Amino acid sequence: MNYTCGIDWASDHHDASIVNERGMEVKKLRIDDDLDGYRKLLKVLRELGGDIPIAIECKEHLLVSFLVSEGYVLYPINPKSAERYKDRYNVGGTKTDPIDAFSLADILRTDRHKHRPLAHSSEEVRKLQLLCMEYDKLLKDKNTLEYQFQDALRRYFPLALTLFSTNNCKSIYRLLAGYPTYSRLKAAGYEELRGFLLKIGYRLTPQIKKIYQKIQSSDYHHVDVFDEVFSHTAKALAGVLLVLIEQIDGIKKKMIRITKSHELGKVFYTLPGSGDINSAKLLALMGDNKELYSDASEIQAFGGVAPVIKSSGKKFRVIFRYACNKTHRDTLTWFAFCSLSYCPWAREFYDRKKKEGKGHYEACRLLAFKWVRIIFKLWKNGESYNTQHHLRNLEKFRERRLKIA
Repeated sequence: MNYTCGIDWASDHHDASIVNERGMEVKKLRIDDDLDGYRKLLKVLRELGGDIPIAIECKEHLLVSFLVSEGYVLYPINPKSAERYKDRYNVGGTKTDPIDAFSLADILRTDRHKHRPLAHSSEEVRKLQLLCMEYDKLLKDKNTLEYQFQDALRRYFPLALTLFSTNNCKSIYRLLAGYPTYSRLKAAGYEELRGFLLKIGYRLTPQIKKIYQKIQSSDYHHVDVFDEVFSHTAKALAGVLLVLIEQIDGIKKKMIRITKSHELGKVFYTLPGSGDINSAKLLALMGDNKELYSDASEIQAFGGVAPVIKSSGKKFRVIFRYACNKTHRDTLTWFAFCSLSYCPWAREFYDRKKKEGKGHYEACRLLAFKWVRIIFKLWKNGESYNTQHHLRNLEKFRERRLKIA
């Protein structure tokens, strides 16, 4: 008898349901989110025998890695799809974890052919995918903390924001550790300040004198209470930002190392305007499992650069795609934007769309739609990008259109 399994995962436990080919639930259990719980589920699956397909709503989880390592085929189900399926069994709206697990198991029983099994890339690329994900998260946290840091300085020590070329460099964070208030900074002599800046790694020696003169010539009203209170906030945020920058740099170095050593990474480096980060993110997006995508349209839809077409009777609409991987859309549109300075045909396409009345982001998204077709072919064939080859193909395409017209 054939069985299917569904797992509703949570932070500290998971509910599993196993149904037979007639849709009857033959086993349900709750396991803890630890190795003993995983082994308990594995024992039940092996007792039933056979290769039981498993449906789960997440792709990256310790339980997922455990089951894959044991040879089971997993089907990641989009949470939105899973929610719609539940209406089959529960129109009243009752929601429990066992019901959710049963619904996932029954999805594979009835509509397994409509879902794709989890296809993993190599270990190095999987590591790169996680690194890219954490890189984006830490970068977002860094930007948030920078705004908070600058807000704290504007409240009591605005001079510090004008001393260096940017408001978010390491020098300003380290300066706050030694001179957290305006009065302490102004009381420092030139040699003292020069020695401190050199010690914290500030190497623009000619600028040190200008910084000192700016400090001494500046004078504004400051409040002792503000200095006492907000200096703690600024120092704390500066310390956290320094740690974040260090870790982000560490992640970035690992991303670059994996990308440069991978054969497909070298392909993405040939794209105009790709650079280190874009190449790493494109490799993470595409992976190195050539079975993952069968057509460029899949990437365009999953990456959110393809529109949604709604047609019914005499009505026809083309609308923005909201249901997609937002991270992939950001990667593709940002790469398209970066290519404008290095790729003539991309700049010409972008300018043409702007003249047609498209906004900046929409023009970049339309350009990303074009780029995905090129990226897919390079990825599938392992070829390097050649601008002249692409321009010749564009010319041939235009000639064919003229003949048809």
